[in-house]
Amino acid sequence: MEIKILAIGDLANNAVILKKFVKKSNIHVINFRWDTASKLTDIKEDVELGLYLKTLIKKSYDSGNNNFNLTINPEIVLNSFKNILGEKYRPISLRIGGNLGSHCFTQSKYVDLLVKGNVGEFFMGDSMDSKVVLKGDAENYLAYNSINLTLTMEGNTNKE
Repeated sequence: MEIKILAIGDLANNAVILKKFVKKSNIHVINFRWDTASKLTDIKEDVELGLYLKTLIKKSYDSGNNNFNLTINPEIVLNSFKNILGEKYRPISLRIGGNLGSHCFTQSKYVDLLVKGNVGEFFMGDSMDSKVVLKGDAENYLAYNSINLTLTMEGNTNKE
């Protein structure tokens, strides 16, 4: 069985050390520039991390995988993570540990989501047919203009 690992921000080269001990592995490493934590450096053009992860998860979901777990470094706020589209009878399932920036998961559909962290403005805005458990605080316009959304929240909201 091949082990697949995506090491993001692995400045200590733990993935390289792990590869020495794991015979069948497929390890991808994404490191950041020192002056910013939101750009990738191992691809031809700069792409925001949220957009890159969305594309990676979508390709994996389209290949039949589901139940994704993301742990985000507390110093990084994930942005540009929107328009996540699952299927009616197979919602895309994501568990996220960490903070999400503004407009994350806007225009999303058929998502089963658990977030253990805080979310920015318009989180789940214009989304539909999804289930969300938020274990953190939310800024303004939480689930703004969303339809058929089940939201369980264990945190506070900004009252504006």
